[in-house]
Amino acid sequence: MQQYFTKWGGVLLFFIGSISAVQAQYCMPSTNCNAGDGIREFGIAGFFNASACEMDDGVAGYGDFTDLTGLEVGQGVPYTVTLRSDFGNQEISIWIDADNSESFEDSELILTDEPVGTDQVTTEVVIPATIPIGQYRLRVQAAYFASSSIDPCTVGTFGETEDYTVNITAPPACLPVSAATATGVTGTTADISWTENGDATAWDIEFGVAGFIPTGLPNVGYDNITNPVTLTGLAAVTDYHVYVRADCDMDNVGVSSWTGPLSFTTLCTSFEPPYLETFAIDPADCWTEYGDGTLTTGPLAPGFSSWFPWGFANNGELILFRSK
Repeated sequence: MQQYFTKWGGVLLFFIGSISAVQAQYCMPSTNCNAGDGIREFGIAGFFNASACEMDDGVAGYGDFTDLTGLEVGQGVPYTVTLRSDFGNQEISIWIDADNSESFEDSELILTDEPVGTDQVTTEVVIPATIPIGQYRLRVQAAYFASSSIDPCTVGTFGETEDYTVNITAPPACLPVSAATATGVTGTTADISWTENGDATAWDIEFGVAGFIPTGLPNVGYDNITNPVTLTGLAAVTDYHVYVRADCDMDNVGVSSWTGPLSFTTLCTSFEPPYLETFAIDPADCWTEYGDGTLTTGPLAPGFSSWFPWGFANNGELILFRSK
C-alpha cells in the first residue's frame, strides 16, 4: 500500500492505492505465413533453428524463440547467416536491439532486405564492435515482395517475424570461417571449401543428413583437415547439412564457433541390376518422363503424358522413362 499527496486547484488531494509498473513490450507484428511465406531456416555461428508458420503469444506470423540457447557471437566478428523460406520472393532483415530499449532502430540493422526463396541462402553479417557484452533481443523478419527493413513492427500481409536472444561476447581468439561452398557434387561425394578469416591452418567438419542434430564434434576422418576437403561415402539423392569450424590449436579446444549449416543434395547414381522401379511416385527419383518416342526410337523429348501413378485416367498409351 502506497500513499500519495498532491495539490491541485488549491485543494489538497489524498490518494491511497497500489501502483503497478507499466512494462514496455516488444511489438509483435501479425502476418499471414500459411502459404509458406516467412522464415523456415535461420542459422548463425553454429546456432540453427528450423521453424514452421508460427503463432506465438496469440499473434499469427510471430515466433518467440527467445528461450532457445546457444546463439552466441563476438563483437566485431563476421559470421555467415543461413536463411530459407517455403515461398519465393521474400526479403529478410535482421536487427539487434543494441541498447535494450525494447524497440529496433535503423542503426541496429545488421542485415537489410536479403532476397530469399525456397533454396537455402547464405550471406555475411558483421556484429557491431560497439555493442557491449551482454544479452540482447535479435529479430529476424521476412516480407513477401517488399522490403522488410522499413518497419520492424509492420510486415505487411504476407511474411513472418521471429525473435531470439543473442549473447554478445568479446571477440574470440579463433575466428569462424565464412563462405562455405559445396562444389563437384556427385551421387556419393562433395567438395567443401570455405574462407579462413584468421590464421588457422586446420579445420573440422561435422556433417549428416539434413536435419541431423550436431554433436559439436567432427566426423571421424574430418578432424584437422585441409581446405578444401572431399566428403565421401554419401548416399545418392539425399539432402545433407555441413558445419565447418577453424581448429586454431589443432586440439578441438582452441576452436572457432561452427559455421553452417551448408546444404547440398547428392546426385543420382547408376542403377545396379537387379533393380525394380514401380513408379509409384511421378516422376520417380532419378527418372525423367518423356512425352514422345517409341520402343524403336526410344525417348525423344522430355514432356508430359496422360500417365498417372494412381492409375486414374490412364489411356494405355506407351509412356517412356529415361534414367538421369
